[in-house]
Amino acid sequence: MKNRKSGVISLVLAGLVVFVMMALGLIGMESSKVHPAILSACTDVGVKPVFLAYDSATMGQNFGPPSTATNVAAVQADLHVRRCSDPALTVAHAAYYGVDGLSLPMTQLQFQAAVQDELQHPTVVWRNRVRAIEAYEASASSLTLSQSTANYQTLYFQKGASAWVIPQLASSTMIRVPATVFVIRHGSVVKELKLNCGYQPHDIFPNGVITPPVSPPPVVPPTHSCPPQWPYGTWPICKDGPSHDPLVNPDVPDQVKGPGTGITGPATPPVDSPCGFATCPTSPPPTAPPSGPGPVTLPPPTTPPVTIPGISHDPPVTTPISPPPPPSA
Repeated sequence: MKNRKSGVISLVLAGLVVFVMMALGLIGMESSKVHPAILSACTDVGVKPVFLAYDSATMGQNFGPPSTATNVAAVQADLHVRRCSDPALTVAHAAYYGVDGLSLPMTQLQFQAAVQDELQHPTVVWRNRVRAIEAYEASASSLTLSQSTANYQTLYFQKGASAWVIPQLASSTMIRVPATVFVIRHGSVVKELKLNCGYQPHDIFPNGVITPPVSPPPVVPPTHSCPPQWPYGTWPICKDGPSHDPLVNPDVPDQVKGPGTGITGPATPPVDSPCGFATCPTSPPPTAPPSGPGPVTLPPPTTPPVTIPGISHDPPVTTPISPPPPPSA
């Protein structure tokens, strides 16, 4: 009887152990469960590519708008949408994780080339890169959200002149601002993405990450420039006023188009400007009156330009006079 009771107790204990192990296993599976949207193909990848760094909700040089996700599944779903839309974000995450043939450190040329490769081959390169990134996350020993209070660096995007320019990738200096991070753990290897900065990699990069952003090339002044009396336009099409720009007004007569149009003399002063130039030339000093008594001689009045009706800005037209015929013999 005693042996039977001990056997029952042993059986119950064994059952409890199995139940606990199964429960722990289920808990472990739940912690790394992949959201149904994750690992699905980016069906619209490349259709409307966008660099989220230029989004109006993005602050400073962040990767994109801040994330408001409050759990791992929401983070994964949000990341999936962003990666299927933003080729630069995809390259940065792949390089940070060290997947799909990318790794850090890398040069700006390598980063730009990887983004271009995705844009040129969206269904092959870009889509497969998203799969590689999300497979790395799905195979993690744990995926969690955590509050970071330690010193860290981030990667950031240096934006270009317009939203169609591929941003450059750079790393920040060491900072310490508490932030919520998405933690991807593979044993002792831990990767973190900072939610409020558009999922910037949040780490310490002692050996540097990438070559510094390239400064824009200096502006080289043109060899030729318009003379002071024709300050408008670009050589060799210099104009005496913006309204006489042939690119704006194709009906502008040749006389006001400036050098480079076959006209050798100065532009005819137009009737809609007092002098024909942006600023009137300096008037000659008036003639000083004689010291003694007598009439005062003033400079002759300036003859106004003659305008032929219907032909704006053209010079006066004169009919040549034929010489008289020679006397008859």
